[in-house]
Amino acid sequence: MIRADQEYPPFPKEAFDVVWSNTALTHTPKEKLKETVKQIGELVKPGGIFFVGIKSSKEGQFWMRKKDDQGNSHH
Repeated sequence: MIRADQEYPPFPKEAFDVVWSNTALTHTPKEKLKETVKQIGELVKPGGIFFVGIKSSKEGQFWMRKKDDQGNSHH
């Protein structure tokens, strides 16, 4: 197990086929959210998946992005 700050992940870019974040980003300050998502998304290999679940006060919101083989991100 590796304990790390999600804002500064200690892994090289494109290290994982899948990155799963379920409600962890809820604890990230709003002003750091965009950069944190970018940092985490860079960990996904081309052709990989980045799943994010964010809990709101009303209901959970989820989104997923998939990188194509050229590293472009799609919903």
